[in-house]
Amino acid sequence: QLPIPHSHTVIIALTASVFEEKRPEILAAGCDDFVRKPFAEEAIFEKMAQYLGVHYIYEDLPEPTTAPWRFNALGEKSDSFFKEKMALMPTNWLIALQRATKNLDEELVLQLIEQIPENNIALADALKDLLDNFRLDVILRLSQLFLNS
Repeated sequence: QLPIPHSHTVIIALTASVFEEKRPEILAAGCDDFVRKPFAEEAIFEKMAQYLGVHYIYEDLPEPTTAPWRFNALGEKSDSFFKEKMALMPTNWLIALQRATKNLDEELVLQLIEQIPENNIALADALKDLLDNFRLDVILRLSQLFLNS
């Protein structure tokens, strides 16, 4: 545990008041500082850094245009890909997949993906990517598309 530079608990008030003249009143009430609403989340992190002496390390993320958001690519080209691969699966499995996605049951969706035979690994990998990216909506759409055809 890191030592805290203050001997007391730091209190930062969140206020809807936009008037600077309220500052002495807020500080007199026992607050160390205040942040006006509406506020950006960065303002809260800056106050924590100021009063607690923390330093944040941010991960450099790739630009959205270069990020490999595979579920987007699958969603765009997927209908024929998935239709061909899902045709190899039993109807009762597809119904179970549809029901699990409607119920937002990620564990059951994963169990169903794990039941996909080795000869259809491309479907398993694609569905796992969608599940890993919280795209149950896409899995549901695809299962409905196949079952309704």
